[in-house]
Amino acid sequence: YGGIIPPVARDLHREHITDVCEKALRAANLRVRDVDAIATTMRPGMPLSLMIGRNFGKYLSKLGNKPFISIHHMEAHALTARMTEK
Repeated sequence: YGGIIPPVARDLHREHITDVCEKALRAANLRVRDVDAIATTMRPGMPLSLMIGRNFGKYLSKLGNKPFISIHHMEAHALTARMTEK
């Protein structure tokens, strides 16, 4: 591969996604019920890793009865500059 091995990246995403999300929510002093929606990156990126994020996002969306929003990775980076209130 010469770099990231997609199946290994997928497995690491799967192994750590719950803990990372729980830590992020704790750091923000939030729970899933406190957020307005669940958004995950759909492209571009490694399909196997994106699948883990998408599936986890859909799970959280269903768990918290929140809208699910798919976002473009680069648009997300550009738009975070506008996130000053929440």
